Formats: sequence, C-alpha cells, structure tokens
Amino acid sequence: MADAGTDAEQVLNLLRRTGLAVQACKIRTATELQEQLGKRQWDLLLLLPMGPQESLGSLLESLLGSLELRALLQQADQDIPVILLCAQQVDAGFYPGLREQGVEDVLAMPDPDDPLFREQLGLCVKRELANLRQRRMRRQLATSFRELEKRYQHLLASAVEAICYLQDGVHVYANQAYMELFAYAAVEDMVSIPLLDLVAEEEQGVVRQFLGRQQKGTATCSFRALRKDGSLFKATMEIAVVPYEGQRALQVIIRPASGNPQLQNAVRAIHHRDLLTGLLNRNSTLREIELAISDAVYDSKPASVLLLQLQYLDEVTLVIGRSAANLLLADVGNLLASLLPPGVVAGRVTANELVVLLSGSDRAEVDHVDGDHADAGSASHEDRVQLLVADFNRGLVPLAPRNLRLLARHGLAAVNGEASDAGIIVDRARRNLLQREHEQQAVATDGGSPARREVLPLLHKALADDGFVLAFQPIVSLKAEGLEHYEVRIRLRPPSHGDNSGLLHPRDFMEIANQHGLGEPIDQWVIRQVMEIFRQRENPQLRLTVNLTQNSMSSATLLPWLASQLHDYRQIAEQLVLQISELDMVSAPDCVAGFSARMQELNLPLSVTHFGCSLNPFRQLSAVQAQYVKLDKALLDQITVDFEQREKLQVTVSGLHAQGVMVIAPMIDRIELLPLLWQANVNMVQGNCLQEPSESMNFDFLQDEEITLDSYSS
Repeated sequence: MADAGTDAEQVLNLLRRTGLAVQACKIRTATELQEQLGKRQWDLLLLLPMGPQESLGSLLESLLGSLELRALLQQADQDIPVILLCAQQVDAGFYPGLREQGVEDVLAMPDPDDPLFREQLGLCVKRELANLRQRRMRRQLATSFRELEKRYQHLLASAVEAICYLQDGVHVYANQAYMELFAYAAVEDMVSIPLLDLVAEEEQGVVRQFLGRQQKGTATCSFRALRKDGSLFKATMEIAVVPYEGQRALQVIIRPASGNPQLQNAVRAIHHRDLLTGLLNRNSTLREIELAISDAVYDSKPASVLLLQLQYLDEVTLVIGRSAANLLLADVGNLLASLLPPGVVAGRVTANELVVLLSGSDRAEVDHVDGDHADAGSASHEDRVQLLVADFNRGLVPLAPRNLRLLARHGLAAVNGEASDAGIIVDRARRNLLQREHEQQAVATDGGSPARREVLPLLHKALADDGFVLAFQPIVSLKAEGLEHYEVRIRLRPPSHGDNSGLLHPRDFMEIANQHGLGEPIDQWVIRQVMEIFRQRENPQLRLTVNLTQNSMSSATLLPWLASQLHDYRQIAEQLVLQISELDMVSAPDCVAGFSARMQELNLPLSVTHFGCSLNPFRQLSAVQAQYVKLDKALLDQITVDFEQREKLQVTVSGLHAQGVMVIAPMIDRIELLPLLWQANVNMVQGNCLQEPSESMNFDFLQDEEITLDSYSS
C-alpha cells in the first residue's frame, strides 16, 4: 500500500468496522512490495495516492509503471486482488491499462468519511475476498481431485476383479485383471471393442437387455463369455452408471461364475432392503439419490425427492408395542410401494421418514373423492405430489389401530447439480416440509380455509345440528333411458354464515373427518337425507349417487345400519347408488372386496369413480361387482386433438361394456366433447357445461318416447 498518511489509517479503520480482522503493512516502493510478498501470503492490495494533489496520470505512472504490479505478483506466485482508491473518477480510457496490471476495481475516494464511499468500500472488499476464497478452494479441490484420481487409477489397475468402462457399449478402459480374464495382452487391443464381442452369440440378447436396464449394481446377469482365443466360460456381470473423464459411462465388473446366481441375487437384494418396510434401506436410498444428482449434472434429467414423515408413529408404538409396530411398518411399506409406478425408488432413511425419488416422467395420477375439482391430468408436479400424499394418507387410515392416528406430512426438494450430497437434498425436503406447514398455519390464521383445529368442532356441531348442505349435479345419459340421475355432494356451512355463502367443500374438511373417525357418521347423515328425498318424491325413475369415505368402507357397521334403514323401503335399494374411489380399492383391496360383497346381498348398485388412475384398473375392478364406472379425468384429456388418446378411451369403454358396466364421463366443461364421447359409446356424462352442482334437482332430462302410426294419427 502506498503511504497516504491519514487516509490510509482511515481506510483501515473503515475495514475493521465492517467486521474484518485487518493486519496491514504500508509499502512505498517496488522493493518493499517484493520483500513483503516473499515473507507471507497476503489477501488484498490497496493502492492509495501519495498526496491529495497528485494527478491521476502521475498516480498511475508511479503505482503501475514503476512497480510493474502484475509482474511482481506473478513472480511471487500469489493470487492477490488489487483495488485502486483515488480522489477522482477514473476515465474509461485508463481501464485497459489497469486490467493489464491486475487491478480488479477502482473506487473514487473524495473523502474517507463519505457514507457512500464507506458502503462501496465494504462491499467491494468483501466481494473480492469472497472471490479469492472461491479461487483458492477451487485450486485445493483440483489438487485433491488429481491426487484422488491417481489413487483411483492405481486401485483399478491393481484390483483383482475384472473391471472395465463402457461408453455406447464400447470399451474405453480395462484393468489388468479384465484383460487377463479375456486373454488380451494390452489395453490398446481391447479399447474400441464392443462388449458384446466378448459374449457368446446366443446370449448377446440377454446381455444387451441387461445393459439397457442399467440396474445400478442391484442385480447380476449370468452369461457365457468369449475369450480372445475363442474359448468360453461362465461369468456374471454387475453394472453401475458412473462418470468417466467428464462423461457418463457404464462401469462393468465381470466375475467367473460360482455358486448359485439366483441365490446371490436374492442375498444382494436383501442387503439393499430395509427389513421392516421392505423398501430400500438408508444407504441404498442415498446411493440412488446420488445417481440422480449425476443424471442431473451429465444428462440434465430433472428429478425430485419426496420426503414422507410419519406422524404419531411413536405414540402408536408406545400403545401397541414394538413387535406390532414393526408389522405396521411392513404394511406402510407395502402401501407406499403399491401407489408407485414400477421402477420408482422408495426407501426408508430414518425411523419415521420415507423417501420417494421421482423422475421427470413419473406420475401419481390421483384425485379427490369429490369429483368436481381439479383436473389431475393437467395438474402440476406439485399437484400430483399432493394427490399421491393424499392417497397415501387415506391408505394409512385403516392401518392405524382403533382410536389412534397415523398421518404422513411431506416435503419436496429438487434434485440438481447444485447439491453435491444426497443428504443435503433430504435436508432440503425436511426444510420444505417445515416451511409448508408454517405457511399453511399462516394462511389459516389469516382467514383462508379454517385452521385444522377449528374444523373438527365444526364437524361435531354440524352432525349435531344438521349443519351440512347437500348439492346435486345431474348425470345425463347420451342414450335416453328415462332415468333422472344425480350425484350427491356435501358442503359444510361455517357458523359465521347463516345463509349458504362461504360453504366449505370436502377438500377443506373430509380428510380431517376421516382422521378422526367422522367419515362414517357423515355418510350416514347424507344417506338419511337421500332416503328422505326418495320417500317424499316417490319417483321410481330417480337415481342418487352417494360418495362413501374410507371410514365407511373399513367399518363393519355401515351396511348393517343401512339394511335396517331399508327394511320397510326395499324399492329404494335399487335407486340408491353407493360410490367408492378406485384409489381406495388400491390402498385397501381386502376391505373394498368385503364391502362390495355385502352390498350385493342388499342389492345396492355400486359405482367406481376415478377409474383408470391405477396401473391395472381392470384387475382392481374384477374384485368388485360394479354397475357404474366413472372414468378418471386423465382418460378424457386431449381427446379432441389426440387420436391415440381417443383410441385409448374407446378401448377402455369397450372393455367396461364387455363386463356389463355403464360408463360415465365426468368433469365435462365443453359441450363440443359430447359428440366424441357418444362416438366412444360412453353411456352418461357429467359436468359444469350441463349444470353445476345445485341445491335443487331441476334439470330437464330427455324422456324416452315411442312414436307409432297410432300416436301420429291421433
């Protein structure tokens, strides 16, 4: 630093007041600078004018020309940022010369006590020091990486196992053990040879299929290998996707076959599994997330981590005991696995936390019990996650012991190249979980939907004082059959609204009702109101569909109660249609099958909604005897422009008709869709384009009339 007297001391004091620990040395000549650079490593070089009257030109000449700053810094082999402080603004023409001498920034210092200068100086110095730390860290990491790479190459070369790397199926590296196994003398002889050239011809298809699956070391492939001299031997192969020289590659380990390959695969699979849930264990789960990070870095493949945190698990364990809790965790693991498409990674990372790794193509197409809400097919990724979590929570209800609760909270974190560690991404998901809960509590406190603690008293009061409201939406037949069919929807009236303004929909209260065992009492209340409507109207053509909650299907009391209600009104049984969700069939198949069998004994028609959202919907449907099926909205997306989607719809409808089921297309909001649905042989339609849910049943259904010569002549 050039000696500028009082100004230099003031600048140092300003830096100390910003929180920096400053140890300074004043330098007047190039010789002094060279000596100081040789003594220790400095972090910053500040250039100040010798006096207030010194012109900018003479300043630059004295500081830069005579010192030859860049040459001195390079000679000392030190990376030091340089900041020039001067009494006046520097003309743009001087900047090229400043840059050549290594000056990073220039600050005008008309007065060291100027508040603007103090702020600029603090920000500029902190920025340059932060950049310096980053550069030093990169150099340290580069050195460590080179050392690690050398050690890794040495380990590969001296490994007793045969290891190679493939890119596009071709060898790019092979260690000594690999070459000896296949009788090659030098690496040059093996590089650029396809791996399939080392496989017996009749087994190349098996190996090609195994390589295409890229099972990441969780399984092995048995095959007959071909040496350079033409001899064959039995071998097993493991693969893993790894980076090699900045590009993606397959790491292949080949061993001569020994023992039972199937048994070895089974043992290896158990080694990767959590013994309680059957999902991947913590180490294997984190390994899969690390591979997803690699995919994001090298192939720009998006992914996300969904963290499911089981609430009240400790309380449940305390009540039912450790052994029963272990069995409960096995059921929880099976439930989660049944809700995910094949190939999606799910694992257990802590005692009460499960993780799902979702790639950009994974979908969890689920919907709410109340079918007049969002379109699942066009939902965002966050919406699909919300639907998956809701389905998981519905499946947890029958698993929890009586009078106990089990609930999953969730957090989401993106998998990208910014996180260098899988544990960091899991921690981000935890922070997202806490942040979401905080935001939801804030919204509830500010007056959006009622807070969770406020909904439960509302439900109890509504059951006691008839505080629910019914709404009806028509289900219209495309082929006149003379029936008047409505779906019944339920709304909750808040106590602050004497009229029906501000009604709460099922999304606001039904999950809480199920968690507290109020789903069945609500269903009974709805059914009582519906039966009263049947008695008052005495219309045999009227059909009313009632949505049932998960509580009712897992209960042994609803249908006996309903049988007693129908004792004196048997004809009503044919008019009352009970509707369940395919999502409940997936999460609790045994409960639903038993419930359907008891419904058949009462001659109650059954309707299945959200059909087509599971992986194998027809298999789920075969477990029940349904008279109606309401398609999932995803089957109706883009049918006006997508020919393949229309064909898929027609195939689904034909399959349902073959089983004698009436097909309903829900959530139709455009009238131009009706001709396409008619061509697809859909029986009935429902949607806001026909009529929105209303408290009155006043829709004008088409009547089936027979025209004859007699009626015409009359």
